[in-house]
Amino acid sequence: MEKIVDCNLSDLQALSDISVQTFSETFAKDNTEKNMSEFLHDSYNNQTLKDELEDDNSRFYFLLHDDKKVGYLKIRLKADLVDFENILEIERIYLLKEYQNHGWGKLLMNYAQDMAVKLKKDGICLGVWENNFKAQRFYDRQGFVKIGSHDFNLGDSRQTDFTLLKKFDH
Repeated sequence: MEKIVDCNLSDLQALSDISVQTFSETFAKDNTEKNMSEFLHDSYNNQTLKDELEDDNSRFYFLLHDDKKVGYLKIRLKADLVDFENILEIERIYLLKEYQNHGWGKLLMNYAQDMAVKLKKDGICLGVWENNFKAQRFYDRQGFVKIGSHDFNLGDSRQTDFTLLKKFDH
């Protein structure tokens, strides 16, 4: 049984652990060990995640499968990624590798979209690495379109993320 639950400060270590594991499973093969280590240390340490959890613009949610945390979603209520007003941003949507391809990414995506609709947002945006073709296909199936690109620094490696947007018809 799957369910989505709020993530809060008491979940800090679990959030750090799943963040490191999911990011590593997705990107370690394409990056140096040094760059991965630096990024993981800087981005997913307890203090950084605590600051993000305490940010009024951010929300985190865990996806549970049989009460095991198998993925998570981080949204920003006001998007930083695009200059459009009234857009919700999906900053992270990650599943543990063994739980991918079961429709649970779509479950998290639908949760974010439902929240955006309830908040009367005009759409959702997100960034995806230019070489993450699997994720790009998923977002394309969800109705996202590429509207631009931006730099993403992983250690000393400057990479390109595509900016995707899905506008809602009201």
